[in-house]
Amino acid sequence: MARMCMIGLTAIFSFQLAMAKDFRRNYTLEPGGQVFIENVLGDIRVKGFKGDSIEIVGNKKGDGSDLIEVLDNSIGNRIEIRIRPLQFPGSNARVDFEVRMPNSVEYNFTRIFSFSGNVDIEGVVGRLRAESVRGSVVLKDVKGLVRASSFSGNIKVDIGRTQNRGNMMFSSISGSIDVSASSDLDALVD
Repeated sequence: MARMCMIGLTAIFSFQLAMAKDFRRNYTLEPGGQVFIENVLGDIRVKGFKGDSIEIVGNKKGDGSDLIEVLDNSIGNRIEIRIRPLQFPGSNARVDFEVRMPNSVEYNFTRIFSFSGNVDIEGVVGRLRAESVRGSVVLKDVKGLVRASSFSGNIKVDIGRTQNRGNMMFSSISGSIDVSASSDLDALVD
């Protein structure tokens, strides 16, 4: 009887572990390709690395997380990831995305957005738009044109260098904004 309970608990635990990481995809984008990730229930962490492909992993956590659907609407030279959230309130379910991007390829990050989580991006190149409604936005060693906003969170940006001329924008309704850049950045701050 005890052995049967142990086997049952092992099977349940194994099933939960399998559900915890149920989204994993690899992509190849040409330079200038678009990256769009929208998450209404968790964090998004993007990190540059020395590699050729893009890897996105969605880690589901909490009660009812198996009811969250990750939608992959990617096509051509565009990655588009969204989630379809739970249909009942009061759940602690979430999906945290871990994204690894080649750090030497310039991409167009059209929107990296979290409604109830933090957005952390490090070591990437290109046009970058990062947003959070109820979380902080941290951009470290990013190269290119940057837009970052948060409704109720802090923004911290470390700009490595820019390749193009253009406007950058940082805004927060109820949080601080901290921007640092290289000393040779030619900028007008308003």
